[in-house]
Formats: sequence, C-alpha cells, structure tokens
Amino acid sequence: MSETTDHTNTCKQLNADGTCSIAEKSCWYTTNRSVCACNSHYEYLTMIGEPPITTEIKKRMLPRVVQGWKERGGTGARNMAGRPFEDITSDVFKEKLSHLNVKILTRKQFEVAPGVKTIVDIRIEKPDYPTAVISLKTYVDNDVFRNCFGDAYFTKSMYGMLKTRFYIIVFIPKAFSDGLMKMAKPHIDGLYQLSGEPYVDELFGILEGIYKEVK
Repeated sequence: MSETTDHTNTCKQLNADGTCSIAEKSCWYTTNRSVCACNSHYEYLTMIGEPPITTEIKKRMLPRVVQGWKERGGTGARNMAGRPFEDITSDVFKEKLSHLNVKILTRKQFEVAPGVKTIVDIRIEKPDYPTAVISLKTYVDNDVFRNCFGDAYFTKSMYGMLKTRFYIIVFIPKAFSDGLMKMAKPHIDGLYQLSGEPYVDELFGILEGIYKEVK
C-alpha cells in the first residue's frame, strides 16, 4: 500500500538525520514509501498501567519485535510482531495454567469438520472438561473475524456446544463492529486483547474457573 502523508511530521521515532530510533537505521518508510507499523507497534508494546499478565507478555515481546525491525526494516512482515506474539503468548499460557493439570498444544492440527483440519494456535484439553480453542491474531477486522467465526462454528458443530470453548486473542485493538461479536455468540465465547479492554488477563481467570478441580 502506498502512502502520501509526510512521515517526518507524524512519526515520533524519526530522528533529525532520518534514522529510526527503534530500528537504529534509515527509516524504511521514507526510503520505500510504504506503510511502516514500527511506531504504532512500539506504542502498543510500551503502554503503561495495564494488568499484570498483559504487561508480562508485552515486556517479553518487545525485544524480539525490535530485533525484527532492526533485521528486516519496517515492512510489517508477519514474523516481526505476529510470531513473537504467538510464541510468547503460548509460552505464558503454558506457564500460568500448568497447575491446572491441563494439556496445552500449540500450532497443532485440529479437525474442525469431518476430513477438514486447521492449525490451532492454542488448544487446551483435560479429560472430562471442555476443550478450549484459542485463535491468536495480530489484528482482527471484519474479514478476519468472519474466518474465526467459521472455525468456531464448525468446531462447535462437530464437538458440541457444551464440550468446546472458542476464544480470540488480538494484539492490536479490534477493528470490527461490536454487532458482529453479539451475533457470533454462542459460537465465539469471547475476544480478549493485549492493547485494550477486555484484557487477556480476564481470559486466564475464566480458564482458571473452567479447569480448576473441585475438591
């Protein structure tokens, strides 16, 4: 996508000599005239006053994202923010939920309809408890949300509404109509964010309630 806005007047990270203060190299935007998401991603990752689990995920993401910008420039390629987001969020799930005796699978194939498999970012299983399917998205617009709904619909149709939970976690604040979320229930049980309410910390509380063993 081309961009005509004068980047020198809008980017907080642009030094007087034309270098990016984050990537420590010449600004990718001004040399390639393409959209650079470096500044916005950096601002999301360094927000203050957020709940503890969200803060932990972002703190661990930040050095990997910055390193990606230094190596590849501000092209917004998936591996710069998307892969650190997926890797670290998955790791935090394993760490925070390990005491619940759950099995957490990441990036594994999962049959969502007879003969149809998809790669699930996070799947949480425990005998005699609902299976939780979690889709991790860097951003969610109407098109991405529609695809998530398709996965949720087929998953719950195949395994049963009471035996599955389907959640979305998004890094960049959602950009779709709230009406879609209302229409998607009960197939999509919730959407949680790293950069706004409802924060992902709430989802950890919900999962704690689902998988906690009653003594």
